[in-house]
Amino acid sequence: VDYVCLTGGLLQRRGYPEVVARWSRGATTALAHKINQGFIAAIVTGSTVAGFIPPDVNGDDAASALLSGIHLAVVDAKYRNRMGFNSTLEVVLPWWALVPIRAGLARRAGIAMLDVSDAMILDWFAQRGAVLRLVYDWQDALTGLATGPGASAPLLALPSTVQFLVYPAGTWVKAMQDVVSLDTIYDSTRLGTNEYTAIFVEDGWAALQMCPLSR
Repeated sequence: VDYVCLTGGLLQRRGYPEVVARWSRGATTALAHKINQGFIAAIVTGSTVAGFIPPDVNGDDAASALLSGIHLAVVDAKYRNRMGFNSTLEVVLPWWALVPIRAGLARRAGIAMLDVSDAMILDWFAQRGAVLRLVYDWQDALTGLATGPGASAPLLALPSTVQFLVYPAGTWVKAMQDVVSLDTIYDSTRLGTNEYTAIFVEDGWAALQMCPLSR
């Protein structure tokens, strides 16, 4: 169960209700990110560590390294499960992974360097049997990666390595249950100091693994 509790002052609510409303919306969004972070972490913990896939020793940019590495993992998983040649697997990457991919492609001859769209990148993964899932709350500064994006200091370079998840669709199911959701709660013990509880939310969740292969 993850939760958020936000208390405030009655005089503040009277004088600046828009500030209270903004903080309430932000706290609810923060709770969703906390749950998402926990869910991804549970998938990582429940998956087999496949190891480090090195780049080509003769020179490899991020685009070819990631496309080739993920293609290798997809083909290996298909062999393991004897899946159809045209079947697809879900691949999870942090959203920032698009940046080095696009940078590598922009330097190549024959590709319009300013016209590498997200759709083109997703299609290149799809051609390799990978359905790409780009996520927040994993491998960034807000989840403990010191060199990742999102820190208070401006980012000058992205990490040189990245983790990804690969599994057949339906392997992981997110179970959710609303435990309690309350807002604008007045308590006799707080009224004496002009305070109240703006929101109190608890959400229960679990990561359920339905298929054995997840790497």
